[in-house]
Amino acid sequence: MELLTGQPALNRNAGSGTVQYTEHRSLVDLMLSALGDDDNPLLELTKVIDPNLVKYHKDSLFQMAILSKDCVDDDWKRRPDMGKVVLRLSYILACTIQGEAKDPDHRYLTLLANDSSQQTP
Repeated sequence: MELLTGQPALNRNAGSGTVQYTEHRSLVDLMLSALGDDDNPLLELTKVIDPNLVKYHKDSLFQMAILSKDCVDDDWKRRPDMGKVVLRLSYILACTIQGEAKDPDHRYLTLLANDSSQQTP
């Protein structure tokens, strides 16, 4: 999730004049909320994806987000082990390379500073 968003797992701001920290929404909550949109999870995901990832294939980013969601499942028995994580990441990479070879300009995520809802067809 940190790789996809460029954000730390938990944002903390020091309270004014104290050593106490005020915890803000965790990255897991942010990503689960974005992926929980049944109507268009990819659209919601574009709002939290690191803008430096605009040249990555949107399906690959989405699959990585789904994998990250699986890794934080509340039921630890449903979480993939590291071997399965590596296999899924390898598959995502292979599909990305194959897709780019067929059509290098197709289906990239477009993130604009003020309008993250636009995507290339």
